[in-house]
Amino acid sequence: MTYLVRGPLVPGNWSLGSADASFRGEGYETGAGSSVAGVGDVNADGYDDVVVGAPSFLDIPDEERPNGAAYLLYGPRAGSQSLGDATARWSGEAATDTAGDIVAPAGDVNGDGQPDVLVGATDEDSNGFSAGAVYVLFGPPPEGESDLSLADAKIVGKHALNEVGDHVGPVGDLNGDGLDDIAIPAIGDSTVAEWSGAVYVFFGRGP
Repeated sequence: MTYLVRGPLVPGNWSLGSADASFRGEGYETGAGSSVAGVGDVNADGYDDVVVGAPSFLDIPDEERPNGAAYLLYGPRAGSQSLGDATARWSGEAATDTAGDIVAPAGDVNGDGQPDVLVGATDEDSNGFSAGAVYVLFGPPPEGESDLSLADAKIVGKHALNEVGDHVGPVGDLNGDGLDDIAIPAIGDSTVAEWSGAVYVFFGRGP
């Protein structure tokens, strides 16, 4: 469950029961709310939007291992709602991907003036067991139900057990080219020594 509290928030003790909005997972043990991020106004309608991760979500027939998902909710929102009514649901490409481990704003990495979205999938294994992946979706991202193969970019770990996608985030414009950049940790990176870890930076790339 994810709760939304509108500002301004005055000092004091508050219960989630007084939240302005709540978003329920679609089913049993989806892990909805494991990650949540404000991503800016990705559809340019004047309202900021929210992405919610559900890494234990499963929608692959005859499969027991979760592929995970991330949900996009366009603002404004109020009241109690199911994530099944979200603007978009992006599912992991394969079982065990655990997409939605982390969701984050990307800033504007492609220079089109609209915010972009990051979705991590720590156990994605296209480049080795739990190499992990981070997906980049340019704003405005696709609406409706789809899987993350439709993302505009996919960044995978260098080798097995990199666990890319456990954390990810924007870092502003590091190289002064006017485009936002992103940093991607790989906690299992073994370039220096076993599990020494590393952080990789990708500069924004304009049209």
